[in-house]
Amino acid sequence: REAGTYYVDVYLRRVPLSNSGVAVTFRAGLTDPTTVQVRARNGVGMLPGPRMLVRAGDTAYVHLKSFDTYMNARPYRSLSDADAYKASMQGVENIQVADLKNGGYHVVFSPTTTGLFSVDVRLAGATVVSVPVTVTSSTFFAKASALVASSTTVQAGNFFHINITAKDVYGNLYDKGGLLLLAEASGASHAADEASGVFGSPALYTARLAMTETGAYSVTVTHDGETIG
Repeated sequence: REAGTYYVDVYLRRVPLSNSGVAVTFRAGLTDPTTVQVRARNGVGMLPGPRMLVRAGDTAYVHLKSFDTYMNARPYRSLSDADAYKASMQGVENIQVADLKNGGYHVVFSPTTTGLFSVDVRLAGATVVSVPVTVTSSTFFAKASALVASSTTVQAGNFFHINITAKDVYGNLYDKGGLLLLAEASGASHAADEASGVFGSPALYTARLAMTETGAYSVTVTHDGETIG
């Protein structure tokens, strides 16, 4: 069952014949879908267990290896030895399978939507491997973020509240926290404190401003000098 080259000796009454010792090579059989293995997973990090961790917009891969029924690695002598793997992942249109020409394959993908997904690999129409993937938010992007004012009219001396929803460059919630946001208006300014308790999401922040003089004000929220709104 183990692929390789063996020598066959023929004995007569426990004496080897002079023409014995014939070399016989046993090659690996066809790929068995039940023995396909995931050998490596490349992302920004690994979570406990089989789940991959990938940041939105980053390119990651799953390394597959083909074996026959007896766990012999599939050889590669020509294109005819390649397995026709197909792969899919929700929200990813362009997912590719790269033939490494050694019995191994890279399933390459670049997700842009955060959430829990899986990379499903098929052979001859049947799913042979499913790799769970967690996609996290990319870098914070001020222009994609949103502002909501609590009210447009406030009594002098009372606080005016602005809620800020932080998002990444792909429009996903930026839920990594740690942003220093600044809300400014004439005569008042306040650094927006992270409001992790708002709807249970660390992507939501709130800013409070209090003006003592009546009048119309324009409030601007910025991050590192870049205007959010």
